[in-house]
Parts: sequence; structure tokens; C-alpha cells
Amino acid sequence: MIVALYISMKNGMVALPVFNERISPLLDVANRFAIYEIVDDRISQKIMVSLHDESVIQRVQKLKELGVSLIIGGAVSGFVTHVIAEKGIRLISWINGEADKVIHSYLRDDLDYAAEDMRGCGRGRRRGCRGGGSGKRGVGEENTAEENE
Repeated sequence: MIVALYISMKNGMVALPVFNERISPLLDVANRFAIYEIVDDRISQKIMVSLHDESVIQRVQKLKELGVSLIIGGAVSGFVTHVIAEKGIRLISWINGEADKVIHSYLRDDLDYAAEDMRGCGRGRRRGCRGGGSGKRGVGEENTAEENE
């Protein structure tokens, strides 16, 4: 009998939009990104990239050129979600917290524990205030362009 064991290792470049070392509240206007190179579920390097004076389409294109395959961010419009999807980049949105804590939570597959209290409930189709209005999203899901259109 042959038993196949499938182990999913995280590899690639992951970008987090940052402001004051935290996930930027709105990906659409973010111009500073922490880019982590992940090799075998470990961070091999981190670089900070500033993309000033560029449109959101140009910023996403630049991230693609840098090898980014996943963006983990905060709030994001349907338009930007579509632009990201068109470039073949995966997106995990509605995340907040300190960037380094978020990336480590992603690597441990417990990203939902990195999400902190997001004030307010108005999140387009992702409305989700639960008990007491904390607005905390059960994360770990990935958005697709269709979800936000």
C-alpha cells in the first residue's frame, strides 16, 4: 500500500500594504509595502518598497513585476480587487494589525487570530458586525474579483 502525504509549503513573495508598521486601512491608496520572500514556510527576507506618484494600476503592476503572488491587506474596493485578480495575484483582504504579526500568522495558517478590532461595520458586501459591533471578520478566506463586484 502506498500512502501519499501532501504537504503544502508556502513559497513566494507576499506584499502587505503598510502605514506606521501596521496594515494600511485601505489598500486602494497604499503606497508603501512590506514585501516578504517566503521559502519553505519561512521568511527569507523582507524589503520595504515605496510606490509614490503612481496609479493603483501601476502599483499593482509593479508588485507583479517584483514577483508578488499574494497581497494581504485591509479594506479594498471592487475595482482594485478586479485589477489584482487580472494580474494573477491572490488577495486576502479585511486584515489589520501589525504587519510582522500578520505575516507570521499567515505562515502558521491562523491568520484569523491576527485580525484585530476593525471599527465600524460598513464594508460593502462584507458587512459583518457580530455581537457588540466589533466588526471582526472571520478571516482566512480569499476574495475573488466576483465577490466584490
